[in-house]
Formats: sequence, structure tokens, C-alpha cells
Amino acid sequence: MVMPIQDSCVPMNDNVFAWRVPIPNEYAAPPYMKPCTNVSWSVVQHSPDGPEWGYPGSGPGDLALNILNAFFPPESDGYPAVKCHRGKCSRTAFTLHHEFKFQFIATLPPEGGTIPALTIKVWIEAHRHLVKADDKVAA
Repeated sequence: MVMPIQDSCVPMNDNVFAWRVPIPNEYAAPPYMKPCTNVSWSVVQHSPDGPEWGYPGSGPGDLALNILNAFFPPESDGYPAVKCHRGKCSRTAFTLHHEFKFQFIATLPPEGGTIPALTIKVWIEAHRHLVKADDKVAA
């Protein structure tokens, strides 16, 4: 299933929630547990299948990218938007999403969890020095 792109230009200020809902499947038992989150899916760079967590893969990478893009929408950081596979993101989101994935998304338990908005904002501010105007950003 390809996730639809949702364009958002309003910075997110809410806690991030991740949870799973059972999807009945006549071919599998127990039912498939579909990953869900309150984060707008505005960009795809690594995984067209949508959000995931609990390991450092492509679904978690895109979840990290979309979380950071929700807090720093394209061009809100003073840099040109970065074109991704589908959609665009801020330079801040693009530059920092792998480190954010390793620190927060890969470590979420399989059933999901909450990442407080304040924690995300503090983390971004502590890492913004890594975002440079002259960086070559290759999508």
C-alpha cells in the first residue's frame, strides 16, 4: 500500500503517537498489526509503505523524516526545500532524520509509544548546528 502525501505548512506542536491496529487477514493468524501515527505523511524518501518503528530501516527512516518535516516544514528553516522521492522536506528534516531515527524511532517498542513534542523540539535545537547552508543535499 502506497501512503498518500499530505501537504502541511503549519509546524506541528503535538506529541507524536505511534500505535498499531489489527487488520483481519484470512491468510494470516494473528491479524496484521498496521502501524499508525498522528504525523502527517508529507514526504516519501525511503519507504512507500508508510510508517514503521522499532528497528533502523526504511519505514522508520521515513517516519523520522516526516516527524521532523512536521516540526520544520519546507523552507520554514530559511533554506530551500529538498526534493525527495515523493514530496519535499526542509533541509533541517533531511539533514537530521537519520540521527533522529536511530535515537527515537528505532528504539520505540513494537507496540508503539509517545515522543513528547518538547523532547523533539529540544533535540532539534541541540542538533541544528549540523544543518549548513552550503551542504550538498542529494535526495
